Amino acid sequence: MPRFEETRTIGASGELCWQLLTDPDHIPTWLTIATSVRAAGELGEGTPLHARGGALGVNLDLQLEVAAWEPTCRYAWRLHEPVAVDVIYALDPVEVGLTRLRARVEADLGRRVPVRARLAVRVLRGELSRSLDRLAELAEATPG
Repeated sequence: MPRFEETRTIGASGELCWQLLTDPDHIPTWLTIATSVRAAGELGEGTPLHARGGALGVNLDLQLEVAAWEPTCRYAWRLHEPVAVDVIYALDPVEVGLTRLRARVEADLGRRVPVRARLAVRVLRGELSRSLDRLAELAEATPG
C-alpha cells in the first residue's frame, strides 16, 4: 500500500486553514483535481461527498465520505472506488497566525499492474503537493 506525506507551514490561523480545507465551496479553489464538491448533509464524520474534476485528461466523478472530523485539528476523506484512497489532514498551531498542515495519503491499489501503480502514486503525490501549495497561498492571501 503506497503511503506518502506532505507538510506545509502556513502563515494563517488554524481556523482559516480549517475553513478552506473542509468547506465544499472552497475545496475546488485549492484541490487541483476538483472542479466541484458537494456534501450530502451537514459536514461531519460519515458525511457523503460528491466530487467532480479531472487528472491526466481523465474526467473524475467520485463518491467519497468524510472519514474523520475533529474541527480545526483533523479531517480525512475516503474514496472506495475505483481504488481505495484515504487522505488524512492534520492541523497543528505553531504560533499565533502560523499553522502546520500535514497531509498523508494511503492508497490500496490492489492488483494493479506495477507500472500503472507507480504512475498513479506519482500523479497523486504531485497533485497533493500542488494542492497544498495552492491552499497555503490562498490562506496567506486571505485577510483574517
